Formats: sequence, structure tokens, C-alpha cells
Amino acid sequence: MKLRRRLAAWRLAIVAAACLVLAGCVTLDAEQDSICRRTLPVLLGAEQGVRVLASFTDGDRTIGVRAVTLGDGIEHMLLCTFAASGLDPRKRQIVGLHIDSFPVSPSALYFIRTRWLETQAALAAEPAAARNDPLLGHVPFAEAYVLQQALSALPKMGIYALLAAAYALIYGLIGRIYLGFGALVALGGIVAIIAIVVTSGLVASTPVALAAGAIVAIFMSGLYGVFIAKWVVVPLSARSGQQSLIASIGILIALEEFLRLAQGANTRWLAPVYSAPLVIARA
Repeated sequence: MKLRRRLAAWRLAIVAAACLVLAGCVTLDAEQDSICRRTLPVLLGAEQGVRVLASFTDGDRTIGVRAVTLGDGIEHMLLCTFAASGLDPRKRQIVGLHIDSFPVSPSALYFIRTRWLETQAALAAEPAAARNDPLLGHVPFAEAYVLQQALSALPKMGIYALLAAAYALIYGLIGRIYLGFGALVALGGIVAIIAIVVTSGLVASTPVALAAGAIVAIFMSGLYGVFIAKWVVVPLSARSGQQSLIASIGILIALEEFLRLAQGANTRWLAPVYSAPLVIARA
């Protein structure tokens, strides 16, 4: 028993240390990098095109881009300062621009932000990101296509695998098919989003906010599961027939309506983090 407690304590210490280490790391935000690159055609006025050499972070809220105009081959340096970072929705708002160490005037910044960045033309004119060396190098087209399809399928495969494992686990524990599990998953997701938003407002650390969201989601879903088991599953588990199956459908409808009335029917959205692309292979 003491050994198990010590192992659990060491695991918590390792997780806490990893969160602290990650909290001190500054990674390139792919969304901010994209917005910053969209300003290049306007600022440089390069009709023949712009090629991005590199993108980097210069502090918590500043993205730097080195680019060269294809017409004259002159290299330029762009610095974009944003209103926030991490999980804050304001991280898409540019509050400062410097091109070749010269600041862009507030009026020009206003027109770039309201008359250019919000248009389809800005998306079409966005220079491509700097080309990073692929991990696997250059591969034939057919192999690259198969690899791309496999990687694109991984997120949905992971979700389906988790749901299948959860349904199998519940069936193995209670011996009944339980259809209300999806509502508990939705409940955990909404609770996680609320916890992440609240935590990110208190602590300016994305890893800590994500960890807090996961912990609160597990706790709340488990708490709802305890009450459902006590008042619904256990009283019906000893009876024959499909009472448990019908009750699980009723729980599903009740939880869905509760979430709709409590949180609304609109989609809940979080600002993307750790979204910088990783080049695996190129064809």
C-alpha cells in the first residue's frame, strides 16, 4: 500500500513538473503566423509575389516573419504583435505592426485589420509558410497520398476507439447496453471548455488550463455517473427485460435537454493551440 502511494505521488510530481516545463515553452502559433503573413502583400506591395523564409516567435504575443520580395530579391522583416495569446479569442487581433523596424501607423493598421484581413482576397494572397524539411524526406506520390489519408483518419479513429472502449467497459461492468454515455461525453466536453476558459483567465499558461479542463471534466462526468448509477442503473440491473436500455435513452434525452437549456444550442469554440504543422513527408 505504501509503495502504491509513493508511486502515485511520484506520478503526480512528474505531471506537475511537465506542466511547469511546458508552461515556460513558447511555441509558434500557426493561426497568428497565418494572419501575420497575410499582411505582407499589403505592406510590401509586391506584385510579383513574396516568399517567406522563416517564421519565429519574439515574445509571448509577437510573431516575426522573414520574407523576400520576388521582384527585387530584397529581404524584409515583419513583426506582428497580437492582443493576446494561448486560448484567448483576442489572439487573432493585431495591435501592432513593424516592417523593417519601422512601425505601421495606427490608421494604416486599422484599415489593414478591417478592410484587408477580413476579406477573401487576403486569404487568396497569403504567402505560403516557410518550407520546413520533412521528417521522412521526399517520397513517391502514391506513398505520400496513402500516408496523408492515414494521418487524416487518426483523429476520428482515436475518438471512435475511445467511445468503443467506453461502451465495452460499461457493458462488461453492468451487463447491460447503456446508450446515455454520449451525453456524458458531451457534458464532459462542455465542462472542460468552461474550466479551460476560467483557468486561462486566472493563469496565463495554456498547459495548466488544458490540464485543469481535463481534471474538471473527469470529476464532473464521474459525479454524474455516480448519481445515475445509484438512482437508475443499480435499481434496474436486477430486473429482466430492457428496462435499463429504455432508462438509458431517457437519461440521454434528459442530459441533452439539460445541456441545451443550461448552455444553449450553439457550438462552443476554443482558440486552437499547438496547431503548428509538422511536415512528415513531401512528394
